[in-house]
Amino acid sequence: MRLTKVAATVGVAVAMFLGAAATGSAAQNDYSKPMGPAPAKQDSGFSAQRTNGHSFWEVNKQGQLVYWTRSGDSYSGQIRGSGWDEAHTLQITALNENVFVELKADYRLSRWTWTGSGFIEEVVGTNWTPTRLLSGIDDNRFLEIKHDGQLVQWTFHGTTLAPYHLGVGWEAARLIAGLGGPEDHIIDFIEVGTDELGSVSNWFGVAGNLQEFPFGPNANFSDVRLIVGTDSYHFLIVPDDGTLWELAVDEAQNAWVGRQVGQGWDNSRLLG
Repeated sequence: MRLTKVAATVGVAVAMFLGAAATGSAAQNDYSKPMGPAPAKQDSGFSAQRTNGHSFWEVNKQGQLVYWTRSGDSYSGQIRGSGWDEAHTLQITALNENVFVELKADYRLSRWTWTGSGFIEEVVGTNWTPTRLLSGIDDNRFLEIKHDGQLVQWTFHGTTLAPYHLGVGWEAARLIAGLGGPEDHIIDFIEVGTDELGSVSNWFGVAGNLQEFPFGPNANFSDVRLIVGTDSYHFLIVPDDGTLWELAVDEAQNAWVGRQVGQGWDNSRLLG
């Protein structure tokens, strides 16, 4: 892991409560062990939080778009659309609680805004065929990893997108999860590698000077299928066994520590 390798239908809102932290089958790998060190984010002047640590979006295997919000020890879901199947949607990623970006199957890029009763869609790009991974950082920025290994930050100026090339050699990134903003100079995200050890790192810093904070020998994310960041101190993962885990920065231990917050997530296709 490196930086220097030179149309949806809005459905009826239905509450889908998952329940308290599940006690079912354990994940293949143990995410409750301290993994770190974590970046000293509290010392960076960094206060922004992408979805305030309390919400994320899901597309399930039936093509439903579901908005999940924190509820007790777990999350409660609300269906907000249908028709988001693989034939229409390749990726989604949140910019904030009410706005997310969709990469369509025809390689158009859309920005969706939830108004409280429905969506406003803006097509903001076409021919995004080079894109392999997307993940939001804040209201106006998201990261892209291209098939050729380029890492790019994209910034919205209205409906226009401006790129900033951050590096090359990112072919070995299997998953990424943006954690924060909106400080224009701060970049904060999680990377999961393709290696057999399931290596994972938190990348944190400014463009041109990102630092890698590997999770260390206690971390094995080889069985992680989906990942989504919610703020600079929290992200969620779905391993192959269908459990849902939340990892948070424990400042006392200077490490990321996980806890299981659900099960039955085998039906999830995308998180964003």
